[in-house]
Amino acid sequence: MQTLTTPRRFLVVLSVLVVSGLGAAGCSSPSTPVRVQYTPSSDRTTYQTNRIQLEGIQVSSGYNRSPQFFLTVEGSCTGRGCTPQTYALRFSVEYSEPVSLTAESVSLAFGEQTKTWQNPFSVQQNSRVQALGTIFRVSLPAGELDAVGEAEQVTGTLGTLEFDLPYDARAPIRSLFESSEDSAS
Repeated sequence: MQTLTTPRRFLVVLSVLVVSGLGAAGCSSPSTPVRVQYTPSSDRTTYQTNRIQLEGIQVSSGYNRSPQFFLTVEGSCTGRGCTPQTYALRFSVEYSEPVSLTAESVSLAFGEQTKTWQNPFSVQQNSRVQALGTIFRVSLPAGELDAVGEAEQVTGTLGTLEFDLPYDARAPIRSLFESSEDSAS
C-alpha cells in the first residue's frame, strides 16, 4: 500500500471503489459566487469560486450517507484587476472518512471538446486512492474554462466516477469571468 500526502495534509491512500448514489444542487452562494483578493505586497490578484457540487456521482454502498464531491476554480495574475491566463480546478470530497476511487484519469466534456488529465493523482497507473479533502488539482486555460462555463452540457469523470455539472451550477464559473472583466475596468 502506497501513501501520499498533499501540501494541505489530506490523506491519499491506495484502495478500491465501486459505483452507486449522490446528487444535489450546486453549492455556492448566489450573492458572492467569486472571491476576488488583491495583495499589494505581491501585486497579485486572486480569483476563487465558491465550491460547486458535482452532481450524479454514485458511489458504492457501505457509506452511511453519500460522500459529496466539489469543484473550486482558482486563478491569479500579476497586477490589480488583471485577468488570469490559466485556472486551477481543485476537486475535493467531503465525508467523515476517506473515500475510495480509481486514480487513472480525470476528464471534462464540454461543447465539442473533451479535456483529459492522465493520472493527476500522481500514483501508479491503474491504482486506486482513498481521499479526503482535496483530491487533486489540474489546470485549464482561461478560454477553455470560459467554454466550460458557457457550454449547454458539461459532464466528466473522476477515475471511474461519472458526474454532471449542470448549467445553473456553473454560474460561479461564468461569474469568475465577469469578476475579472469588472476588476480590469
